Amino acid sequence: MPASCWLYVSRSQIEVAAIPSEIEQIVSTSRGRNATLDVTGALIFARGRFSQYLEGPETSVAALRASIERDDRHTDIVTLPTKPTAVRLFEGWSLAYAGEASYMSRAMERTLVDAIEGPERDVRTLINIMVGMTDGRTPKG
Repeated sequence: MPASCWLYVSRSQIEVAAIPSEIEQIVSTSRGRNATLDVTGALIFARGRFSQYLEGPETSVAALRASIERDDRHTDIVTLPTKPTAVRLFEGWSLAYAGEASYMSRAMERTLVDAIEGPERDVRTLINIMVGMTDGRTPKG
């Protein structure tokens, strides 16, 4: 059965001083909730923007989407075009997160803008960056 998926980008509303603790809390909570709902995915936080890809049962992804859209830690949520997948991209990862790294920030900055404003290939580039975060790493959560 194809997995439902949702990819979005948003702008952080988190105070700069609180970013490390807030991101840690988001990742910890999300890993537990995602595992319970049979959802896998990845999160990137770079230069004041979030990007997250979620995949799993349609009702679970819809419930998480509704929760995320109510979260006041971010604003300007933009849904990017995706298609259901026959195979999960993040199998075994309740939430892949590599931390805020400068190389990721640089790679993401232009890709995020292009994905929001541009064609499907730019969305694919963003997803490929997320998948690349998991290469050779053991799933967490």
